[in-house]
Amino acid sequence: MIEGVTVPGLARMPVAISGSWYSPSRRLWEGRATAEQPIVAVAFVRCEQHVEWGLSWRFDEPDLKTAVSFSGHEDGAFVQVVFGISGGGARWTSTLPSHTYRPAIPAAATVETGTVSLLARIGGTPAIDLMGLFIAKGDTKGGRKHIWHIRTCFRDTLPPLLKRPLTYGRSGFFEDQECAPLAGAL
Repeated sequence: MIEGVTVPGLARMPVAISGSWYSPSRRLWEGRATAEQPIVAVAFVRCEQHVEWGLSWRFDEPDLKTAVSFSGHEDGAFVQVVFGISGGGARWTSTLPSHTYRPAIPAAATVETGTVSLLARIGGTPAIDLMGLFIAKGDTKGGRKHIWHIRTCFRDTLPPLLKRPLTYGRSGFFEDQECAPLAGAL
């Protein structure tokens, strides 16, 4: 299961996440993830065993924009759930309990770099988990077009589920075979 997976050897520091729903009429939660030094992140969207992922941009900033949005269809309950962290993200579709549904996303939370953390659960059909992995920028190496990867010295200790997201490409998906199907909302 990807939630709670830790990458050995990475720098550890707290990341404060804060945010709120944009307005009653818009289905948009906006927030910030802030650390003491520059960070990067991987946004994960998990639906049952399927996990989509996307890398954030790699800037010299200790503050990353974070957002959750519901792009509605005609009835408003069938939506595309989009989760993004600083330019990188993933999405999946779900039918929400109602067109006014908003999941309980904490106004403030603290997670630690180097560990995959559950940030929110969307209680639709199917249920969707939104997770993030924050990493100190110094533990990464930059490439063209702000694509980053984990430094070579950490690659041998990477948990199998995180090898591809942390060593290849800007986005992708994998199957989390150890994960049980999700049941409802948090």
